[in-house]
Amino acid sequence: MREDRRKQNPYLISSFNCSAVVGVRFVRKHVKSKKHILKLGLVALVSVFWLIVRTGRKPSRISYPCQRAAIANIHFFLLVLFAPLVDFRKLKATLPSILNHPRTKTFLMLGSLILALGCVPFTGNYSPLSNDYLSIPLNLKPQNALNLASSSDLFFIENASGVDGNMDAAFSALLQLMEDHGLFFFKTRSQLSGLFGKDDVLLIKVNCQWPERGGTSTDFVKSLIRKILNHPEGFTGEIVVADNGQERGSLDWAESNAFNHSQSMKDVVDTFSSYKVSTWLWDTIRSKVVNDYDQGDFSDGYVVNSTQNPITRLRVSYPKFKTNYDTYISFKNGIWNNATASYSSEKLKVINVPVLKSHGSYGVTACVKHYMGVVSQSLTNTHSAIQYGALGTEMVETKFPALNILDAIWVNANPKESSNCGPSTSYEAASFTNVIGASQDPVALDYWASKHILIPAAIHKGHTAYSSLDPDYAPVTSGLTESYHNYLERSMNELKNAGYQVTMDEAEMNVYVSSAFLQTDLNKDGRVNILDLFKVAQAFGAKYNETDGMYWHDPKCKYCPHEPAVDIDCNKTIDMIDLNRVARDYGKRAWPS
Repeated sequence: MREDRRKQNPYLISSFNCSAVVGVRFVRKHVKSKKHILKLGLVALVSVFWLIVRTGRKPSRISYPCQRAAIANIHFFLLVLFAPLVDFRKLKATLPSILNHPRTKTFLMLGSLILALGCVPFTGNYSPLSNDYLSIPLNLKPQNALNLASSSDLFFIENASGVDGNMDAAFSALLQLMEDHGLFFFKTRSQLSGLFGKDDVLLIKVNCQWPERGGTSTDFVKSLIRKILNHPEGFTGEIVVADNGQERGSLDWAESNAFNHSQSMKDVVDTFSSYKVSTWLWDTIRSKVVNDYDQGDFSDGYVVNSTQNPITRLRVSYPKFKTNYDTYISFKNGIWNNATASYSSEKLKVINVPVLKSHGSYGVTACVKHYMGVVSQSLTNTHSAIQYGALGTEMVETKFPALNILDAIWVNANPKESSNCGPSTSYEAASFTNVIGASQDPVALDYWASKHILIPAAIHKGHTAYSSLDPDYAPVTSGLTESYHNYLERSMNELKNAGYQVTMDEAEMNVYVSSAFLQTDLNKDGRVNILDLFKVAQAFGAKYNETDGMYWHDPKCKYCPHEPAVDIDCNKTIDMIDLNRVARDYGKRAWPS
């Protein structure tokens, strides 16, 4: 009987969470007569009385479950009054005739908004993000390769960062996008073509040479590790987060590239202490020459070729080391097995995770240039050979990455022609583009990202000269050692000659674009809910300001300015259309958790 009554009268459910979820659905299904509105009003009135009596002179009691339930009932009634106004065609069937007068409807709408906003302090923080966390509009567009015989697939996820920098949704979106187009992240018994098996050793090659925004996002790496550990068959392998910062690197920066600036790579790894996850800073062995394991040398250090590549002038070098879990890794040959005295090359998988930045010597640094953190600069002087395509040679003769995942969340879009050019990047110098990209082709990913992410970000910052960032511009910009185009093309030629599918021709690129969050999930908590409705309510009536790109009331309210994301239909006014869009998506989420 009680269950029947709840089905017939969902407004009797006074749980804070339930009332929020049921609200919009109830409005659509049940609020079609004056009787239901009056009943809801009675429940809200009793809730107000309860709230006043039980809270008394101690505001701290407002957080008690019964008080929160009462607030939820009040919110529920306000939604019922307010939500029908998003559809004026059904208004007469929804409200009593006395409320159909235009002035009455306007008063009711504004009154509901005021009452709703008055309850905001009880339910959470709805303040807009600071200007620093408003992403640059990039308008990334998918494209199909014209030459399908030799094409590379590129995957981009916009709107990547969630609450407090969490990127779990972004990685779920990325993996789904890859799977939709035939590239599977996980290797399983049912999907043998997948990239990463449950017992593989995964080496996540990060950038740890610089603090602040100069290194790979630790939020990014945290979500990547969490995704790997959630292998559908249970992960039993090992993860190593590593880099050679060439004497200046650290995996424990006090100021890191993260929402919480103090979260270092070491901090991230420490959160997974129950798994085989560790770090390795190759700076500590950068000057030590050793032989590889098959020659009986079990010391940590760098193996260095005795001869130089005649074209790229590189003496190949690579690290070999033992992990915290007694795994012997040769970056070139794979996992060494003492029992069989042999290597298992296929068990070692490299995930290359650079950050997209301008570079003072070579224009742009991303996936290819990131292999500068594999070599030993002190033993080989590789940096001066990059101009000849040396890092293409390094990829060919050591371990080519199984997957490149580009961190373009915060980028340095200041070209060589300006100040604050990378690779070091302060918090203030970075631009929030909020994108991650992935491809098995490091050259195509570098090319497309610099052209469609880095250059638009430079233009957005007001730069008018940015040829140093242009992957199609061959002349050497003043101050560069070599142009970005030339070193990338020469690296590409090394990889092509070794049989890898790489390209700098957009006609040979399939580009797929998706988003980590629904457009109507305004607070990015993974689901469209009452918090998003309140964001629209707070901004309702605000108009676009050309000066700062934000939305303001006139006169301004206490929540001004409001985020551009709230203007869902992009008509430069927060209005009923935006509220209707959120209401239609209520309860939806973009990706499974």
